[in-house]
Amino acid sequence: MLDLESAATTAYAQEGGLLRHAEHPTEGPYRVIGRPVRYSADPEPELRPCPRIGQHTEQVLREVGFDPALLHLAN
Repeated sequence: MLDLESAATTAYAQEGGLLRHAEHPTEGPYRVIGRPVRYSADPEPELRPCPRIGQHTEQVLREVGFDPALLHLAN
């Protein structure tokens, strides 16, 4: 049985693109699991890091009809 690090270095994992390398803008390099099913006409999706805490709060509040300015009054 392989541990995670050993499994990531097998020829099967590397040639199959099971792990992809990405760069986080503030945290540095990281690995993500590749798409398990790929079709020749389907391009690889863009790798995007997860959002920072609160990064989309105002946008989400606007989408549900809440005035984000009210949040600033509470502080």
